[in-house]
Amino acid sequence: MNRNTKRRSRQSGSALALVLIVTVLLMVFGMGMLRCGLQARVYAARTASEISAQVAADAGLQIAIAEMNHRLANRDTETAVAFDWSEDVLLPNSDATYSYKITANSLEAAIRTGTTIVSVGRCGQFEKTVNANVEITGGPFEYAVFTTQSGLNLKPGTVVDSFNSDTDGDTAGIPLQLGTNSTETAAITIGPGAVVNGDVVVGYSGDPDSVISASLATITGDTFAMSEEREVPSVEVPASIRLLPTQPTITAPTVITKSGKYEAVTLSKGELTIDGPVTMYVVGAINLGKSATIQINEKNPNASLTLYLGGNFTTKNGAMINNFTEDPKRLQIYGLDTCSLVAFATGGVFYGAVYAPNASIVVKSALEIYGAIVGDSFTQGATSNFHYDVSLLEDQAPDFWSSGFEITRWWEGDAVAVSLPDAAQSLPDAAQSLPDTAAEAATKTLPVSLPPQAR
Repeated sequence: MNRNTKRRSRQSGSALALVLIVTVLLMVFGMGMLRCGLQARVYAARTASEISAQVAADAGLQIAIAEMNHRLANRDTETAVAFDWSEDVLLPNSDATYSYKITANSLEAAIRTGTTIVSVGRCGQFEKTVNANVEITGGPFEYAVFTTQSGLNLKPGTVVDSFNSDTDGDTAGIPLQLGTNSTETAAITIGPGAVVNGDVVVGYSGDPDSVISASLATITGDTFAMSEEREVPSVEVPASIRLLPTQPTITAPTVITKSGKYEAVTLSKGELTIDGPVTMYVVGAINLGKSATIQINEKNPNASLTLYLGGNFTTKNGAMINNFTEDPKRLQIYGLDTCSLVAFATGGVFYGAVYAPNASIVVKSALEIYGAIVGDSFTQGATSNFHYDVSLLEDQAPDFWSSGFEITRWWEGDAVAVSLPDAAQSLPDAAQSLPDTAAEAATKTLPVSLPPQAR
């Protein structure tokens, strides 16, 4: 009996040791699992904070652009107002905050030269910084001359330069450009001795050496192809004018002081005088005889003509369209898809802008142009100079044209753990780091079409 008892005692002791070993192993395994779970939870929380910081930084950037576009829509009252700092704004439904700084002093400065936005997002111990160069997508008249599909031909000796009718000639920071969507050989022909004081741009994937024929001309800027085809939307007449009753064809000299819709204009002689802020929709054609003129009264500070044209615009030699205000923004002609020809037969001076994407724009005589031209083609019949008015970039775009501030270049900093420094100290540091990140910006561009002045 004693021998059996001892054997059972030894077996019980072995079982107890085994239970203890298993218990210890389970405790170690359990603690390991708890530690892994805790580490995973901490990692998930840190990752969530980092992602939230990134989202907040991106949101701050978009909100800054929205603020700029809001001011753009209310430019009459907010052009010169300084941009405010935005510091530690709570992102809705989140613990993250964003702060942003628009580096331009005012909307006016941003319109002229673009700006940089620095946006900082914070969540927990993480901070993300996003930087973007932002420029306005200009209205229809981003180019001095632009043709949609056909040729752009300048006569020998022609000089193309720029001025600013709003600032007595200052064009600093805004390059002049001629361009076409065409990629055909010699689509742009610039005659011997002609001078283009700016860039010449050809259609997407086109070869500038092939598309541009200018062996004996001078181009002071660059020649290059667009990053994508430029959209040239069709003209749409505002409903407030399109739905008006149609008045009979104008056949006799008259004075127009208010907006209206007309069947056509056929004037053999005399003056059609614009003496007020007039928007005019001509359903058919405008034909001016040898002694006929359309003129804008310079003595009326509010006189201007915005012309929507359903048919062709033709003049006989001697007929003129005189913008006596000498401000191109106060004479703008928009040709609908049914307008296929805009022809100027008389030499002299023309102050105005023409946007007729389906029309051939023909200047038959030595007509010196101050303004901008967009058409299916542009042809000079005689040597005459062209002066692009860069103030057209800042003019309110028509309703059919979508215009606003857009990102042209974007780059970001790395996420870092921070002790949540004050936003007022953090943002200037981020702004000062912009020159150091210029090389990085060049390799992290967004897939967007740059407006001409951004290239």
